[in-house]
Amino acid sequence: MMKKSILLASGLAVALAAAAFTEVTETMTVRLADGTAVEYDIDQVEKVEFETVETTVGLLFTGADGTEIAKTGAMTSMFRFLPADNDQAVRLYFGTAVGAESFAALGEGSHVFLLDCALSALYQGEVSLTGASGITLTGFEIADGVAASELPEVSQGTVTTTRNAKGVLTVELDAVLADGSALRASYTGTPSDITSVEELFPSGEIKNEMSYYGYSGDVEVTSAITGVKITDYNDWKRFTFTFESASAQSCTIEIDPAAIGQQLDFATLESHTVNFRYGSVQVSGPNDQYRNQGVEGTILITDNGDGTVTILADVTNKYKNMWGSGTSGTPERVVLSYSGPCEGLAPVIKNEITFFNPDGAQINYTEISSVKKTTSSGLSKYIFTVTDDAIDWNWGSQLFVMLDPELVGQEVDLLTETKSAACVVTDVQVSNFDRYPAPLSGKLKVIDNGDGNVTITADFANASNNRVVLSYDGALK
Repeated sequence: MMKKSILLASGLAVALAAAAFTEVTETMTVRLADGTAVEYDIDQVEKVEFETVETTVGLLFTGADGTEIAKTGAMTSMFRFLPADNDQAVRLYFGTAVGAESFAALGEGSHVFLLDCALSALYQGEVSLTGASGITLTGFEIADGVAASELPEVSQGTVTTTRNAKGVLTVELDAVLADGSALRASYTGTPSDITSVEELFPSGEIKNEMSYYGYSGDVEVTSAITGVKITDYNDWKRFTFTFESASAQSCTIEIDPAAIGQQLDFATLESHTVNFRYGSVQVSGPNDQYRNQGVEGTILITDNGDGTVTILADVTNKYKNMWGSGTSGTPERVVLSYSGPCEGLAPVIKNEITFFNPDGAQINYTEISSVKKTTSSGLSKYIFTVTDDAIDWNWGSQLFVMLDPELVGQEVDLLTETKSAACVVTDVQVSNFDRYPAPLSGKLKVIDNGDGNVTITADFANASNNRVVLSYDGALK
């Protein structure tokens, strides 16, 4: 009987224990929009309230998987460009850079977008972003502050543009790209007009133009470059620019001749090869002189071999402090591009004779068909033959250069050389001895290796500044 009571007590204990472990607890699971879940014990939830909160989103750009790439509040920046060669279109630019105050500042974001709009499609309510609607959307990734790779084209989407009586523009855009990424944008305001998109979309086009960016980063001066002059500067060359705008400062680039034709980057320069100056923007390559060693900017000067140069420069007034190791300077920046004639740079025209009047304008030119070599009064004489019947040469033999044999292989400056040399082309006749008049300017170089070929270059002007430039590279008769 006692054994049976013990068994009953044990069974009751087990039953009570089992009841304790199977107690039911109610929970509430909240699944968020990003797929994650949060679980709450209902006994711990005192109150649940639902509210509607308005959030302004000016731009939302998401990846194909819905991941947020960029999101901004109210979009306050839009820029309007009217192409000069097309008065039937307007281009609207905006991007992920929040509150960009200048067009260039859009380059501080991750992406920039372009709405290319035909005038006939604007303010017509909702139109498609695909097909022949007249409005297209193109997106670009930003790299190093400029538009780089283009995003996939739009697969579907719409845009609505309206304008009120005060000219305030409203743009509502919703688009899906071919890779599944999506863009939504909303803008209301007055776009800022711009005259160039070069800052974000550099074309590489040579514009014969200079732009100066002030402390704020905005363009303060833009001017056409109307001329470039080259002069000797110690053992260097100095290029001086002439600007159309009276508000432009003076600008010079001094460069080691050996560095002409090389891309110079101030960030990596190891030798004193170039000095750049525009107003208060003054930077130089490394050196031990009292100059500001530049750290940001590039310069490329190319001699095109025909009397013209191509010059590209993008220089910021930041430099290493010459009295310490720190970096000083200002964000002032100068960007210029030029390709054209360079005063003081002699044209190099192969197998031709070119004439210039005293004002520097080219009169005519003729091809040199052959050259023969003779000796005259102990001088080596090279006579040119031409075949241009349109020019009356008067004397067939009055086309030659001659020089002391010791001068062959050297560049002869007729103003300073003491040995005999002369250049005679019809009535433009100069020399550094008594047989012909003294030149206003004149240089001559003859390379004759005795192998039956000769290279001759000359650039000379008489007292009246009638100038002749000639070159020949070929066989001797």
